[in-house]
Amino acid sequence: MAHPEGLTMLHGLILNGRVAGFFRRKRRGAMSTKKALLLAILSAALIFASMAAALDYKYVASKRSDKYHYPHCEWAKKIKAENLVTFKTAKEARAAGYVPCKVCNPPSED
Repeated sequence: MAHPEGLTMLHGLILNGRVAGFFRRKRRGAMSTKKALLLAILSAALIFASMAAALDYKYVASKRSDKYHYPHCEWAKKIKAENLVTFKTAKEARAAGYVPCKVCNPPSED
C-alpha cells in the first residue's frame, strides 16, 4: 500500500520505501528457521528504530550530497538507507551545510 511522502506500509508499519524494500528482500532470502528467527529479531529492532526516526523529522538529505529535501521529493526517494540523514527543521539542515533542493523547494528557514 502506497502512502504519501514516499512511505510504504510493511506489516502494518509505515516505512521509507527503501527501508521496506530492504526488509522484503531479506525476508525472501531467509532459508533456515534459525536464520529466519534472527532476521525477524533484527528486522523488528530496525523497524522500531526507523519508526522512531520517521516520526521525528521533516526533512531528509544524503550523506553524499549537499541538498536537503521533503521526504516525498523524487530525489529524496533515491537516497539509500545507509546514507539517509534527517532534520527536524530547515535551520538544522542549513547549519549542517545542506542547501534546499530546487525540485521540491523546501524552505530555507522554518
